[in-house]
Amino acid sequence: MTDIQQDLNALFMSLVHVIDMTQNDNSALFIYEGYDELDFEEITLNMLSDTLYDLVLYQSFYFENLDELMIHYHFISSYIELVPKKIGPFLNDQKVLKSIMHLSKTILKEQFLRKYAKDNMMLDTLNIYFENDQNMSKASKELYIHRNTLIQRLDKFLQETGFDVRRFQDAVIIYQLIS
Repeated sequence: MTDIQQDLNALFMSLVHVIDMTQNDNSALFIYEGYDELDFEEITLNMLSDTLYDLVLYQSFYFENLDELMIHYHFISSYIELVPKKIGPFLNDQKVLKSIMHLSKTILKEQFLRKYAKDNMMLDTLNIYFENDQNMSKASKELYIHRNTLIQRLDKFLQETGFDVRRFQDAVIIYQLIS
């Protein structure tokens, strides 16, 4: 085991409850329990400033199913090299998707929209929300739903995908993906 692998193991095991770990020469996968509000971007930048390691940390959004996580891990592993180095040492779904948007939208939808990739009601909701310039009142009127119902749908989308379409950057990415 290399020094960097030992340091990563010690770091992650001190921060979260690691339930499984897989490592090879080029990557390490840490699966941990619970959804912690840790800022892995800040942790990564601090670690790299204290060491001379050259690494990239990718943090996926939450998966309830281990099989889905492994499919996503293999997908990310095969495309992570397309992400420009200038983006930095910390990557998440938003940064990766933005960098690989030129790939097939069908594949990207399945990986990042998950269960909503083929959910016409959610896709229509998102399209109408975007067409109304992210205005909750206008979008809810056009959808013939209460404003709180729209908020609940957007919250469910965030919980499943990690993309908050009320944030401009996330909205742009999702808009490009579904249009």
